[in-house]
Amino acid sequence: QDVRASIEPRQEAAVDLTALWHERFGKPLRLVSGSMAFAGSMPFYSPDRPSHFISMKFSHAPWVTRERVSREGLLIVCSDDDATCRARAEQARTPTTEIVERTYQRRVGGRDAPGTKLIVYLLPPARVYAVRG
Repeated sequence: QDVRASIEPRQEAAVDLTALWHERFGKPLRLVSGSMAFAGSMPFYSPDRPSHFISMKFSHAPWVTRERVSREGLLIVCSDDDATCRARAEQARTPTTEIVERTYQRRVGGRDAPGTKLIVYLLPPARVYAVRG
């Protein structure tokens, strides 16, 4: 059994990163991608229930299109030690992308588990402008 699943702060990260998204953009988080352990748990733990853009590959997630990413934005969450995720995130990065680092820790069995450092890329959603007549 994978012990990491019980000590990684997946729920804590999902809740906090959803709140960060709301703070930055004032909109629901609709799309997530990144390191499988964290991006894969976001649809379950995030109150916004975002879609998982698997591996940042359109062929792996036919429900995600370039237009949808542009319209809704994308939160990419990479484990600090996941070089593949970080390389893909850098390729997806736009001039308006914000990058933040977060460290999360769980308490397991009365002890602090090792901290988990995440690199988070926030690709903002398209701005919607009201037309007044």
